[in-house]
Amino acid sequence: MRALVPLVLAFFLAACDTPPALVVTPDSLALWSLGQQARLSLSDENGTALTADRWESADPGVATVDDDGLVTARGVGETRVSVWLGGRRAEARVVVDTDGVVLSGRITFPDRLYDEAGFTGAVIQRPVRHARVAVLDASDQVRAEGFTDGDGRFDLGRVVPTGLRLVVYSAADDGAGYPVEVARPDDGALIAAALPLGDAVLPLEWSLEDPVAGAFNILDVLLSAWDFSASLTTTPLPPLSAYWAPGGSTGTYYCTGAAGECPQGRGIYVLQSPLDTDGYDDDVLWHEFGHFLSNERSRDTSPGGCHFLESLDLDLRLAWSEGWGDFFPAAVKAWLAANHPERLSLAADAPVSLYVDTDGSGQAQIAFDVAAVGSYYRYASNELAVASLLWQLQARYGMAALWRVLEEYLPIAQGPVNLETLWDGWLVMNPPGGGILVLESLFAARAVEYRRDPYEGDDDPAAPRLLTVSTEEARTLYGVGDVDIAGLALSAGETVTVRTTGLTNGADTQLRVYDPDGLLVADNDDDPGARPYEDYDPLCGSYRPINDAYRLASKVTLQAQKTGTYRIEVSTTLDPDPYPSAGRYGGYRLQVTSP
Repeated sequence: MRALVPLVLAFFLAACDTPPALVVTPDSLALWSLGQQARLSLSDENGTALTADRWESADPGVATVDDDGLVTARGVGETRVSVWLGGRRAEARVVVDTDGVVLSGRITFPDRLYDEAGFTGAVIQRPVRHARVAVLDASDQVRAEGFTDGDGRFDLGRVVPTGLRLVVYSAADDGAGYPVEVARPDDGALIAAALPLGDAVLPLEWSLEDPVAGAFNILDVLLSAWDFSASLTTTPLPPLSAYWAPGGSTGTYYCTGAAGECPQGRGIYVLQSPLDTDGYDDDVLWHEFGHFLSNERSRDTSPGGCHFLESLDLDLRLAWSEGWGDFFPAAVKAWLAANHPERLSLAADAPVSLYVDTDGSGQAQIAFDVAAVGSYYRYASNELAVASLLWQLQARYGMAALWRVLEEYLPIAQGPVNLETLWDGWLVMNPPGGGILVLESLFAARAVEYRRDPYEGDDDPAAPRLLTVSTEEARTLYGVGDVDIAGLALSAGETVTVRTTGLTNGADTQLRVYDPDGLLVADNDDDPGARPYEDYDPLCGSYRPINDAYRLASKVTLQAQKTGTYRIEVSTTLDPDPYPSAGRYGGYRLQVTSP
């Protein structure tokens, strides 16, 4: 008798098992013409396909169904189709409506062509690419949705248009690899265009007067930058939001997320004031995307702040960052010209290296050709000099070689990032070999002399090359531990002044003088008579580091206590905490004068 207990218990448990629920797919079916057919399928809740015992339509006058679940539209109306299996039942809703419309078409926005004078007046329609499109009812419920393709085309299937509206969002398709959106800075809501479906005419075109047109241009410009970036790096970029709304007056900038500066967090904030709007300033938008890219896939240590194209004395970190931003639009357009010329908004005779920022009237308030920057723009402390050098490097060696330094070297380099960091990384990642003379020549054309000066062979502390009073010679500091050495023959009681002056490229010198016995008798880092390094800039209305010819110079006045040869040594500052806004390299003039 004991042996029967497990069998009885097993039977009892099996009898209590609940079979998986039946599922009909789809559970709601719309048919738009009489005779149209569609098939329903049966499975359990685990997705296992099942064969039905019986299918049945509640109203064969609306739709019939055969033994295999094939539904045929017979008349306008609504019915339920039921299915049975082993005593269990499931059903699907079927609607037949011959008034439905196929909602498909192409969406475009007006784009403005520009040249060095600003907008030319020519307007062309461009596709709204990869944007989200949805049909909403009166309760804002989504009835159908999808995305435009690369040509602005979409197909949402058939819908009954009554009481519905079509909404086009300035947000790209994440699934297509474009997590980009344009939203309002006050509440973060997506900028979108909507129109009733009852009288909708496709294709859809917006005019320049419609505020959403600028948002679609911003989206399109950022998508092109996204494509260009994908050609450089295989590592996906994080989602990017641009914020744009009428009334903004803080300028266009990329914000990394600092509290108070980014109302909606990290993203590109786009100017739209009555006197100026950047919604159609493609180069300005690409400039800010360049900052986004360098922050995400390279390294940028710029503190930001006030800067002008004509400033030759910028913080080296700021000059590098803004120079990269000035160069980036030209790089994007060069790539587009080679791969997608139909996306360019340049006038036919305008070079891809042209950078234009328009004012509220559509005239250019800033315009320069990064490939033909004038000789005034020089030094590592000027952003246009940096941009020009980046253009020359990519033009001669290719964008891949330049990007390799930015993506692989800059993130691991020690210290602040500036043009020196690019130079060091270039020599590591792209050793030029015999081409070093070409590289030096490119940089020297912008008065950036990253090389040893002609006197390095005479830097012998035991037998230094002798200078005379009233001497002035041009020297450079280059390389780790570079110390420039010279000698000065003095008689006891003679007084001289030794100084560095004419500093370039962010040089920060330290001056030391040793007597004939090798004892240190004078040591100066920053000339106490010079103006403060962090000084007020009236054009900016704020304080900033100023890398001019004098502020980080060195000066000593000494009276010789002994007759003999005094040794002068000049190096980069020996301060263990040097200014990150200055450089390790740079040029200067060494002067010896009689007081």
